[in-house]
This record gives sequence, structure tokens and C-alpha cells, in this order.
Amino acid sequence: MVRWVVSSVGLMFLFALGVWAFDFKVDQGVTERLRARELGFIEGFDVYLAGTKEEPVVLLFDRRGDPYEIASPLWGEPLKGEEVLYVLRRLEERSRDNPTLYPLPQAFQVVNKKGETVGYIFGLLRHLPLERRADGTVKVFLPDLFPWRGFPLIFPRFLDP
Repeated sequence: MVRWVVSSVGLMFLFALGVWAFDFKVDQGVTERLRARELGFIEGFDVYLAGTKEEPVVLLFDRRGDPYEIASPLWGEPLKGEEVLYVLRRLEERSRDNPTLYPLPQAFQVVNKKGETVGYIFGLLRHLPLERRADGTVKVFLPDLFPWRGFPLIFPRFLDP
């Protein structure tokens, strides 16, 4: 009950700020490149981690060289090259070790209001809270990683009645 109240209050606060959770469109080409760990592709992004290196949940890929910075400040510092490769491997290992709990990670496009793809998320989640503004800026927020039966809590709808 307490978790539901805390999650509900936090969610209402984000909605009041104009922040919504979006389902993202799968990008199969990027998914294959990330699963193959193409270093040339990965180096074109600043990569941020939600979770830990041993138990990653999602990676946020923010395209370098474009005018948009999509990571909210709470994501912390971007990962370095070898760290990204390690976390990508751990994401796949977690999925293979427990396929009923974790699906294979996929890459999802982060698209602004102008229709431009400004980055990608790659991991075990299909939803992340984000804010899209008319000027084309997008802010992607960290998921709530409070564990509940192995899943990070994002919305109260995941709770049993």
C-alpha cells in the first residue's frame, strides 16, 4: 500500500509538470547493431545507465553532435567505451538467465515533436517518463528502480489489487 501511494504521488507530480510515459517504437536495425556491440556505432552516442553495471535495466543513447541533450540530470555521467560493452553484455546475460522475467533487450527510438529521432533506449523496459517540448527538446527521466518482484516500478498499475 505504501509503495502504491508513493508511486502515485510521484506520478501525479510528473504529470503536473507535463511529463508523460511513452511507449517507444522498436528500431530493429539499431537493436541488431547494439546486440553485435558495434563499437563504431556506439561511439556516436553518450550512453547513460539506469541500474547498476552488474544489474542494468536500461541504457539511454544520446546522439553526439546534435543540438539536443535528452538525458535528465539524474542519469549521472555517461559511461566510457569498455563500460558500455560490458553493460550491453550483462543486459543480454540477464535476459538469457531468466527469460520469463526479462525479455531480450531491444532498442527503442526517442523521437521529438518534430519527428526527429534524437536517441535510443536499449534494455528491459518499454516505457520511460519523458517530456517533449515544441522546440524539439526532449528530456528522458530515470525509471523508478524500486524493485518489486524483480521488476522496476514505473506505474502503480503493475501492483496487484
